[in-house]
Amino acid sequence: MRSLRRTATGTPPSRRPAIPTYTACMLTLCCSLFGGSTATATPTTNSGAAYIAECEAAGVPIAPDWGSDEWIDNGPLSPQFIGQGLQGRVYYYEADNGLCMALPRTNSAGQVTLLGIICQGRNGNACFWDNSTFGLDSITDPKPLSAFTGGAALYNKSGGECTLCHAGENVFIVHPGSALDLTQLGIRMLPTEYASPLVHSNWAQNERPTTEHGACSTCHNQFRAGRLPEISNELSEYCEAVIGQVYSLQTMPPANAPPHSEEEYYSHWVAMLDYCNSSAPPQEPMSSPQYRPGIGWAIVNVIVG
Repeated sequence: MRSLRRTATGTPPSRRPAIPTYTACMLTLCCSLFGGSTATATPTTNSGAAYIAECEAAGVPIAPDWGSDEWIDNGPLSPQFIGQGLQGRVYYYEADNGLCMALPRTNSAGQVTLLGIICQGRNGNACFWDNSTFGLDSITDPKPLSAFTGGAALYNKSGGECTLCHAGENVFIVHPGSALDLTQLGIRMLPTEYASPLVHSNWAQNERPTTEHGACSTCHNQFRAGRLPEISNELSEYCEAVIGQVYSLQTMPPANAPPHSEEEYYSHWVAMLDYCNSSAPPQEPMSSPQYRPGIGWAIVNVIVG
């Protein structure tokens, strides 16, 4: 992973407009800093029909076949933080035991080149599928779930390693106020337990943080918006696509966030970027960078194991 860049001097970006609902701040808040963790994931060796059966037995809702009217179109993906050059749309399917979301991404001809499906149970177990072996001429073309690549078969496929990005208390990455934010529709998105992906054993296993620290943990805890994962350069895509973009996309922190100064939020974001460049989590929570007028940001007492 390339080294993430941060602002070394100057002032943090100005406070952006209020985001409609604070409780929707799921995965893409910037800044809790963690140390120490235990793995909670359950690796799978299954794919195809066996993987679907395993997911169902684990309490994960099973997505309808693509093209079914059970999928609900919730609008275009904005901000477009993945699949640059393609237009994404957000689809969801709500079941009694959890939620499935799909992000079909189309080219200028309307053809679907990328289509990932994630289903997460209320209990935190989560399953992943991808269209690694086919495309669709249009977003409405039907395709059975059994035709998608899922579980262990996703290993080393073109769609990448899903859990390098989809990590933390909630595997869904949500920009508050966007089409991804189903809490605006009264839909619960946060599971009752820390997310446990059923994926190949060589994939990132979503390690659980045991220490929370920093301004953003006021929201990012297990009782409100969900904990962020343990951060290091091993979560390369999460670091780049989520942490690396929250300020440039101006989705975090919301203006109506808990009572911390802009400097406190920004300083933790800066520290998180440095944490992403570390090969291992610190032995104890990273100290916050300090903003010094006329000097800029200085990170102090950073302890790396």
